[in-house]
Order: sequence, then structure tokens, then C-alpha cells
Amino acid sequence: MSRSIETAVTIAASAERVWEILEDFPSYPEWNPFLVSIEGEAAVGGRLRIRFEGADGRRFTFKPRVLVVEEGRRLEWRGVTGVRGVFDGHHRFRITPIDSGHSRLEQAETFTGLMVPVVWRFIGAETRAGFEAMNAALAGRAES
Repeated sequence: MSRSIETAVTIAASAERVWEILEDFPSYPEWNPFLVSIEGEAAVGGRLRIRFEGADGRRFTFKPRVLVVEEGRRLEWRGVTGVRGVFDGHHRFRITPIDSGHSRLEQAETFTGLMVPVVWRFIGAETRAGFEAMNAALAGRAES
């Protein structure tokens, strides 16, 4: 069982600037309406502590493991809820330079596990909205 969300935004800023903001976890509370806090380092094998906020104001914390870091281009992590295979998420950011002053940010997640059909009904639309809000806020910060 799996479900995916894929979002993207074109940003009037260099890929380097977008990466700088994406990787600056301590600044997330200043601008990010979805992932309101990330503690840890973007280092392969490391653990992050991420708090996200739902549309209803409820906050949730999870502790994913960093899978991929390609400086300036990709960041990926995998989070597990409880036991692996029940409800897992593989989150991906990809930054693609368009030209010297523009880039494209893709944010996606694939959810897998036995509980995906049940949980998806409650989180699918809200999670997509959170990704889009984060993308817009990151673009606004990079372009200012």
C-alpha cells in the first residue's frame, strides 16, 4: 500500500539560495508554516526531530533518519510511525537550477505501510496543503 504527494514551485532565486534556506533548520520557526521546527543536521544516517503543524493547529513530532544529502540539490529522510511497515513516509526535496536567477523546488513524500488506506483519508489533502504552504513561504523568503 502506498500513496504519494508531489508538489513543485518555481522560485526567482538561485538554487544555492534555496538550498541555504532549506538547510537552515534553526530559522524554520521564522518562516515555515508547516515544518515549524527541525532539530539536527542534514547528514546521511543522522536523526532529525521534526515538528509539523496541522491546519487545525495541532502539532506532531517525528524523528526521521536522513537518507540522502546532495549539497545544493537533494535532501531526503524516512520517518516511521511505531513499527516499520505500518505507516512510513519517505520525504524528498529536490532543487533544480533553471538559470542563474531561477530554480525549481520539488517537495514530495511517499507513504507506505498497512495503515496507509485508513490514515490517508485524514491526512492526504492536509499534507498536500502543508507542502504547498511551505513551498510558497520558502519562495517568498528566497525572493525577498
